[in-house]
Amino acid sequence: TTSLKRFQELGCNVWNKNMTDPAWLESPHNPVKDNDYMGRIYGAQWRDYCGVDDSVPLGESVIKHIDQLQVALDEIRKPMPGRRIIVNAWNPAELNQAVLPPCHVMFQLLPHRATNTLHMTMSQRSCDLFLGIPFNIASYATLLHLFARWAGYQAGTLTMFLADVHIYENHLMQVLEQLRRKPLLKPVFIYNPPSDYRTMNIDELVASIQPNSIGLRDYQHHPAIKAPMAR
Repeated sequence: TTSLKRFQELGCNVWNKNMTDPAWLESPHNPVKDNDYMGRIYGAQWRDYCGVDDSVPLGESVIKHIDQLQVALDEIRKPMPGRRIIVNAWNPAELNQAVLPPCHVMFQLLPHRATNTLHMTMSQRSCDLFLGIPFNIASYATLLHLFARWAGYQAGTLTMFLADVHIYENHLMQVLEQLRRKPLLKPVFIYNPPSDYRTMNIDELVASIQPNSIGLRDYQHHPAIKAPMAR
């Protein structure tokens, strides 16, 4: 989605501060000029990546729209999936058309037929270690579990390549508090897909996800640690 209101309806408020940035609201690349349109962010790139169609003769400019998630799902469902299952959020032609350029720029799915396991790698260009990275770990772990189930695999490892990892000055006390805490037992990821999920396309699968279809069993946690978002 490119709608802030849609994120908020889902209980996600991580974009709220970005959307108040005058640089975006007054940008010539923001044609809507309101507090809802987020531009060509992750959802737009993953589901509607725009590039030159390489099937037309050289010199002709024809825009091709690619649903990268559907392409990835189709590939890992093949009997012999390839090694090029990459979803890319970094579109250089559209970086100024988003409220924030992508931080996590791409992920790759690595199916291993011999063990029936699906692995994932993710590359991130800029990493807010206290606020952002825990959110990114949870998000991509969930995405790995979903793709694995949809294609008939077991979820394997999630490997994240992190560049420019930083802790902001106004997060230092929160980091020290977190380091004093002892880790708790890990929960178990629960996903209850529709009965015919193995034949559903990506639109149908995404639409079928409800709040009660995904959860964590035996989830334990310490009290929340609040910190302001830094730009």
